[in-house]
Amino acid sequence: EATIKPASTGELASPEAAVHRRCLAPARVLENMGVACSVFGNLHDADPNHVAQHLQKLHTDIVVLSNIDGLGLFDLARMAKHLGCYVVADFGAADLSDDVRGKFAALVDHIIVATDSLAAPLKITDVAVSVIPDCLDNKEAESVAKLWLDCFTTLKKKPPVCANSNVPE
Repeated sequence: EATIKPASTGELASPEAAVHRRCLAPARVLENMGVACSVFGNLHDADPNHVAQHLQKLHTDIVVLSNIDGLGLFDLARMAKHLGCYVVADFGAADLSDDVRGKFAALVDHIIVATDSLAAPLKITDVAVSVIPDCLDNKEAESVAKLWLDCFTTLKKKPPVCANSNVPE
């Protein structure tokens, strides 16, 4: 739900430093590693159908929702699951209510947090929880991007729980 705009350098930028540390810096490194990445910003008022068309056009298989501060992205997460995408909720260091965390945990395939202390209360859910710290500088971006890549590789090894299946939940 963050503001993202093209910078004068042609790269994406955000006035929010946390967006750079948690999303933009690792995405640039992943792209340099050959991983196709698309970053969507300004999703707080996005039409889920319009986003779905973009995800299908890009042949998206993993959707990472970052900068979660409430249930504003929940409908987008449900839509991505309906398309058969793996969905990762990056809570970062956000102080979310138990209700918000619980709703996302019941839907997503993986949860990411920024610290071990934030991971501990989430490990009681059935969903996998990983710790991926912020990139505090560009030197850390490569090691953080590798942690993201490990997460994606692990996801791809298990079949997605898809809303389009005929298996009752």
